Amino acid sequence: MVCLLLTAQAKAHTLVRHCTSPVNPYIVGLISIALSYSDEQLIESRQAKDCSQLRQLDMLLQGELDLMWAGTTQELESKLIPIRVPVYKGLMGHRVFLASQQAVNRLKKVESLAQLKAFSLGQGDEWSDTKILKHAGFNVVTGTRYNNMFDMLALGRYELFPRAAHEVWKEATLWQERGIVVDKSIMLVYPMPAYIFVSPKNPELAKMLEYGLNQAINDGSFDAYFYADAEVKAALENTDFNSRKVFHLENPYLSDKTPLNDNRMWLDTMAFFSQAPTADTSTSTVLENPQP
Repeated sequence: MVCLLLTAQAKAHTLVRHCTSPVNPYIVGLISIALSYSDEQLIESRQAKDCSQLRQLDMLLQGELDLMWAGTTQELESKLIPIRVPVYKGLMGHRVFLASQQAVNRLKKVESLAQLKAFSLGQGDEWSDTKILKHAGFNVVTGTRYNNMFDMLALGRYELFPRAAHEVWKEATLWQERGIVVDKSIMLVYPMPAYIFVSPKNPELAKMLEYGLNQAINDGSFDAYFYADAEVKAALENTDFNSRKVFHLENPYLSDKTPLNDNRMWLDTMAFFSQAPTADTSTSTVLENPQP
């Protein structure tokens, strides 16, 4: 999650100050690409300060910060200016579990969504995914800080930590000494675009970002940048979409302005699922268009 304060320093230069921990270089690079289409050069200045999503929202509304990124909700879209370009092409909604080896062994026997709901899931209390998982009927244990979620998992406070396919591999490496591993049998899929959100006090910045990101999509720069990212590469190479049982969940918190039908903006994961095992979906919600 990233929140940024942008201040014009000189013509064609924009200073970006982060309020984030950890830094997300992928998002920063994408912002730089978007601004380049308005002949703006990004100058980055990092600040070692951690902001919760609620804190970021408040600071954007006050004009103390100009920009953040997060999985979208109707609340965020109503209070801020959403740039409706999914920065990870929908990969945020493809969730793989971090778990103990014992829990992974139990997951191999899961054949239905009802059986999966017997496991407790962990999520941040302010994260957009938390509402989606609770709406689907999961028992969700929440925490207040990102790093604490891994400690809670290692201590057995909950059993499964759903992470986006591009996040999970690096995190598993960082936390493997605590006995945390990646499950290879199941994936949850739901439409979850992560957007850049801009303060309502800075509409000009929003216009530049929206223009730049759409231009990057049109000329292929967005996809070139996306597929070159190391974490995206790890997701596509290691996740093994084709061998997993896939359970589709609905996301009732999307606005009707979500660009679900603009195929340019989404990763074509259906190609990966073409021969995936068929999960028992009798108690799950199967989306008509699960691609995002």
